[in-house]
Amino acid sequence: MDAMPKKIKYTLNKKLMMLFIVLLSLATFGIGISGYYIASKALQDKGEVTLKNAVVMALKIIEAEHGKSLAGAITEERAKENVKLALLGPRNEDGTRTLHGKIDLGHNGYMIIYDLSGTEIMHPTLEGLNVIDVTDMKDPNHYIVRDQIEKGLSGGGFTYYSWVLPHSDVIADKIAYASYDPNWGWIVSATAYETDFNASARMILLVLMLIYIGLMILVTVIAAGILRRVTWPVILVSEGMDAVSQGLYKTIPEVTSQDEIGQLTKGYNLMVESMDVTRKNLTYQTEKLSYLAYNDELTKLPNRNRFKKHVNTRIMACSGEAYLVQIDVRAFKVINSTMGYDQGDELLKKIGAYFKSQIRDMFFIARTSGNEFSVWLEEKSVVQVRASIEKLQDGIRKYLIVNDFMHPLDYHVAVANFPDQGLDFESLYNKVSMAMKHAKEQKNTKIYLFDSDMEKAILDELEMRKYLKVAIEEKKIAVHYQEKYDFVKQKVVGVEALSRWFSDELGYVSPNVFIPALSELNLTSKFGDYMIDMVMRDYAKLKEIYGEGISVSINISPTHFLEVGFLTTVMQALVFHNVPAEKVILEVTEDIFIADFKKISTIITSLHVLGLKVSIDDFGTGYSSFNYLKSIDFDEMKIDKTFMDQILDDDKAFKLFQILCEIAKIYDYDIVAEGVETMEQLEMIKGTSLRIVQGYLFSKPQPIEKLKRHIETKHIEK
Repeated sequence: MDAMPKKIKYTLNKKLMMLFIVLLSLATFGIGISGYYIASKALQDKGEVTLKNAVVMALKIIEAEHGKSLAGAITEERAKENVKLALLGPRNEDGTRTLHGKIDLGHNGYMIIYDLSGTEIMHPTLEGLNVIDVTDMKDPNHYIVRDQIEKGLSGGGFTYYSWVLPHSDVIADKIAYASYDPNWGWIVSATAYETDFNASARMILLVLMLIYIGLMILVTVIAAGILRRVTWPVILVSEGMDAVSQGLYKTIPEVTSQDEIGQLTKGYNLMVESMDVTRKNLTYQTEKLSYLAYNDELTKLPNRNRFKKHVNTRIMACSGEAYLVQIDVRAFKVINSTMGYDQGDELLKKIGAYFKSQIRDMFFIARTSGNEFSVWLEEKSVVQVRASIEKLQDGIRKYLIVNDFMHPLDYHVAVANFPDQGLDFESLYNKVSMAMKHAKEQKNTKIYLFDSDMEKAILDELEMRKYLKVAIEEKKIAVHYQEKYDFVKQKVVGVEALSRWFSDELGYVSPNVFIPALSELNLTSKFGDYMIDMVMRDYAKLKEIYGEGISVSINISPTHFLEVGFLTTVMQALVFHNVPAEKVILEVTEDIFIADFKKISTIITSLHVLGLKVSIDDFGTGYSSFNYLKSIDFDEMKIDKTFMDQILDDDKAFKLFQILCEIAKIYDYDIVAEGVETMEQLEMIKGTSLRIVQGYLFSKPQPIEKLKRHIETKHIEK
């Protein structure tokens, strides 16, 4: 039989002690639980505020990079990658990005960007995948990505769902805040696990449990102190979080102890200080973005947005005529290449500083693209506009001289009239851009006023471009050959391959029209490969016509010449068509020398190793420099027709021509005179060491079928 339990006698002291212990236990337990939930709620609120602020910061970064891409400072692709670098970090070789990005979202938190179709634009591990149908781990009816997209499009909001912890099978609750970026149509989301936010609160609960056990032992001795020690910092944190939610970033008195309570107050203060710094940075970025939205950062001039706004405002108030003018710094690429991009930027700054000093409502100036400036003038006639622009150019010249820039500058200038050519900014800007294109094609410094012929020319060019790619693919661009004649030996020593296009739809299209279009259509290399193959194919027939010694020249664009695969293309064509390399001359225009000098020299050396020859074409028209003649090991120099046209009437031009001939003789270069069309020119040439000529005096470019077998002694009838 079990023994009966002894009856316990409770003295008043024991009862009071037990009552006190019970009350103390209940109070301590209540305080512990309330402290935990207060801390948990405070940290939860902190987490949500942190997530929301992270998204706000991300949207500002996106807006800044989008603005740079719009301004032409960087490409859109570069801008988007900059956003990813700022929010997560660089992409690893396996396609992943760092989980812990530059924005602190807790131990397992990170930033995500979706497009509206649910594709991961940015994600630590899932970048590029479509996750529109991904559901909550606990609720298969909750489509978490769709929910975030919906919240983002609705002005921003929180999504609560369950997901697997990283590197674990444990499912935990997550919070995400999503908002919509209108610049690239992205949904930007900051996400973190609730456990990351509540970790400190759980630690507090553990501490309170230990305190509870200690209080049970020590009873009243330390009860009051512990209660105050536990609740006071938590209450301060909660009050502080309330203040933060109202935009007041204030620290709280720190507990100097090194335990969890002390860490809580210190951690809270660090968080508030960090959030305050972030807020100030966001304010600065917002102000900067607001400035950059309407101003050019380099020149401090108004940008295109501000210019557009000003023009449209003035149009509303304008009762008479006005003009939109574009001013483009000529050969700015050469300035960058020869003087360096820093000097190019300094030049733009100086031009901008002068222009800024001239701005007023009826004479408003802005930088609207790289080296293009636009001016709004409220003048009564084109004559007054010309006078104003010439005065402005003269002012720039004097200002640059005073500021130690002695390099002479020229400008392309185009003009559109309000109201004749447009009733708003966009229509006027479109017309003046057409006029600017025409001005650049004329290669002079005249001021060009838009007319309908310019628009027709552009429309015709657009029409031509539609057929150009097809013409190359279907081999409808023909190769004609023009002879190079040695008048001393009285024989043809070479031919130059020239492209000719007879379109079924457009008729004859001049190379001066379709060759420049190749670059803008990214067809330069494709066309170059096509020409190389066609000429190599024709070489056997050329040899039948002219004999074994005939050489053939092929024009190569600078872009094609500098491509990595160019040497391989040439070598394969030589082998395939069985053409001796020493009979092929590759002609490059002298403007190639504004590129990497060392790289050009290396390519020419490689071509010489293969046995090919290199010629400088159109010498005397572009960036001619005697430095090229001594530094680059080329084989032939061709004097351009525009230069040859001057030797009859310009004694200085003829003397310079004689000098070039002697230099070629000294350096053992072949020298060819292009565009020789009269006997008078030929007679003057005979007074120099030059002996190879090319031009209509001897032959015009013809298809290979029309070339005739030439005899050794071809005479020119006087």
